[in-house]
Amino acid sequence: MSAVSEYQGRIGKVFAPNPRGVVGIVDELLNMVCEQGCSLDWKRGRCCIKALHAPGTATAEICMQKSIFRALLARIAALANERSPNSVSPYGGEGEVAVLSGSEMLLHVAFENRSGRQQLVIRPSS
Repeated sequence: MSAVSEYQGRIGKVFAPNPRGVVGIVDELLNMVCEQGCSLDWKRGRCCIKALHAPGTATAEICMQKSIFRALLARIAALANERSPNSVSPYGGEGEVAVLSGSEMLLHVAFENRSGRQQLVIRPSS
């Protein structure tokens, strides 16, 4: 199995329906990408996900409604504001979120959640 197809399979599992809804998807996504980072863009009914530091061009596309993608971004904003109150708005900004995967790890998130553009970049904090 190639690295790209393995990445696509892992992303498919992250975005599979779960009892925790958007909260569960965000938690799984942050745990999965905590070491390599990723970018997510919503385009024409699809969430396009690209690994930032993976061998080859690891990308995946997930069909989803724009409202669900925007809910994911709003959850990211809530997590960033838990760590540093009022650091971002639901419409965008940059901040940090904590992930517990064995030990606490900080991730830098930068996102935009406006009517014409929905995008999220997650990177390990330096």
